[in-house]
Amino acid sequence: MIMRLDGEIGWDVLAEDVVSKLDNASGDITVHLDSPGGDVFEGVKIFNSFKAYSKGKVNFIITALGASIASYIALAGDTLEVFDNSTYMIHNASSGIRGDAKAMRLRATTLDGVTTMIANEYVKKTNKSLDEVLKMMDDETYLFGNDIVKNGFADNVVMSDALHNNSTDLNIESAQKRVAKCNGNCAVRSASLKNKADKIVDKINIYKIEADKIMEKIK
Repeated sequence: MIMRLDGEIGWDVLAEDVVSKLDNASGDITVHLDSPGGDVFEGVKIFNSFKAYSKGKVNFIITALGASIASYIALAGDTLEVFDNSTYMIHNASSGIRGDAKAMRLRATTLDGVTTMIANEYVKKTNKSLDEVLKMMDDETYLFGNDIVKNGFADNVVMSDALHNNSTDLNIESAQKRVAKCNGNCAVRSASLKNKADKIVDKINIYKIEADKIMEKIK
C-alpha cells in the first residue's frame, strides 16, 4: 500500500485521516512524504500512529521536502529513504504569540520542551549526541540527498530517474520559502485561534458578572 502525505501538517495532512487509513490498511506500507512541516502536536499524533502500526512494515520516502515536524514524522517508520534531490530540514520549535511577558516566558519554556522532545528522536536515529543535534536545530540545518544518509537521518538514497537542473542553492531557496510560508500560516492561524479564545473568555466573564448581579438580587 502507498500512502501520500503532501502539504502542511494539520491542514493538508490531518492526523484523523492518517489514523483512518492505517485502521483500514494491512501489510507493508510505503509513505511518500513531501511537507514543509506545520502543527507540532498534530505531527506528534501522526508520528505515534505510524509507530503503533503493527500489521506490517512502514517505509518512508521523502519525495521532495521533509522539514520541521515533517522531518520528525519521517522517522516513525521502520526505514527512511530519500531521493538524491530530496531536502531534509531540522530547526527549533517556533510559534506565534500575543500576550504579556509572563505568557511569552511560558511559551518559551514550552517551545524549549518541544524542541528537546523532537531532538531526542533525532538522537535515536542518528546516534549523534543531544548537544550536536540541538546545535543543528539551532542553526536551522538543511541536508540534501546523500548528506541526509551520511548524517544518519535516512537509511538509503534512491537515485532519481530524471536529471534535475536545480542547484543546491535553488533547492535550499525553494525549501526555505515553503517552510517560511508554512511557519507564517501557523503563526496567523495560531493568532486567529487565540483571538477567538480571548473573545469566548470575554463573553464568559460578562456572563459571570451578570450571574453575580442576579445572585446579589436573590440574596
